[in-house]
Amino acid sequence: YIIGSGSGIDIVGNTIGLDANGDPVLGSVTGVDVESFGFAGVTDITVGGTGPGQGNVIAGHIFRAVTVGRVVPQVRISGNSIYANGELGIELVDDASQYGVTVNDPLDADTGGNGLQNFPEIASASTNGATVQIVGTLHSSPSDEFSLDFFASPTCDATGFGEGEMYLGSTTVFTNGAGDASFDVILGAAVPEGWVATSTATLEPLGATSEFSACVVIEVGNATATPVVSAGASGIRLLPSTPNPFRLDTAIHYTLPAAVDVHLAVYDAAGRLVRVLENARRPAGSHRVVWDGRSGDGRRVAGGVYFYRLRAGGEALTRRAILTR
Repeated sequence: YIIGSGSGIDIVGNTIGLDANGDPVLGSVTGVDVESFGFAGVTDITVGGTGPGQGNVIAGHIFRAVTVGRVVPQVRISGNSIYANGELGIELVDDASQYGVTVNDPLDADTGGNGLQNFPEIASASTNGATVQIVGTLHSSPSDEFSLDFFASPTCDATGFGEGEMYLGSTTVFTNGAGDASFDVILGAAVPEGWVATSTATLEPLGATSEFSACVVIEVGNATATPVVSAGASGIRLLPSTPNPFRLDTAIHYTLPAAVDVHLAVYDAAGRLVRVLENARRPAGSHRVVWDGRSGDGRRVAGGVYFYRLRAGGEALTRRAILTR
């Protein structure tokens, strides 16, 4: 535990929770727990790092690997190997002291441990045996800088939101005025087919890290190109929706090189219009629209395959989404 007030604590290069054989079976309660319990709150805590020997191994705990208390503002969690824990790999506790996955919110306006920093949304992950390509988006506070860490694990956590056994690498993104940023990174790592990818986001320069993102299966593919993004000749890009498949709602992301009139609509497998999501002029940059699985008259539609089509700048781009009920 790190409890009380103060700042400037680094936890690097440790093995936390493994036995003498390197197995995560000790069964300790938690790994790293940063709390305040009525104090002013500890700040500027670093758990791990991306430099040689800085990452920690945090595994085999009954509950959480890393916990950030509800009034703790900045714990940087980076470059670690976090796996085989009974609950979340990274837990940000909210203002009501609730535990569990913290869903992303518009413009990341909620509060709690690490500001309940929004996590990235991975659209796809692929490997060619030597590299891993990960494509996705981040929706968070506007006009800010973020460091994104990427991880791979043999299986997904039971919650559907990952831990991260193998650190793959990182990149930096900057959100626009709407709080949106996209990423398409190629990381030099050999990852077996069928493993899953996850990611975290850290607000810079504060150093507040998110929980792990939802898991996405790493598929065999050409990890030297970008076939997972629909792109028009004018530079308009339509990304895969996340999550996909989805049960409640899915976020659709697209980017525009210039301000244009946009028409974004959902169609069923027979080509019938289900709902118009956007029909307006939009500025240049990244945009995010959520479809809640309902038709234009507000009814929940049946599970199945749907298509969302973006018409902009004289072009039409289409992608598929799968709704499960």
